Amino acid sequence: MDHTECHLQHSLSATCSHSFNHNVEMLLDYVLERQNPYTVTIRVPVPLQNLLTKLAVDNEVVLRLLKCIENGERVYRAYMQERIVEKAKKISSTILKRKLP
Repeated sequence: MDHTECHLQHSLSATCSHSFNHNVEMLLDYVLERQNPYTVTIRVPVPLQNLLTKLAVDNEVVLRLLKCIENGERVYRAYMQERIVEKAKKISSTILKRKLP
């Protein structure tokens, strides 16, 4: 009887792991040799661009993106207060979509 579900996946084998590590090392060596192509070294402010449309993004959108961590923490604290501390709603109730600034 062949128990194929008990065999290790191919992607978890030592050969694949070694190959992945080797590829990461080669990538790091390449970046260190030729410098990071994604860094901007000019002093002039460059507007944020949409990669799909190649258009500059409005400054309001840039500010909203820069505050995404702050907004996420604020929404998380409100969730914890409402569901864990005050127990105003069940934990399993649906999380409604919030309109963020």
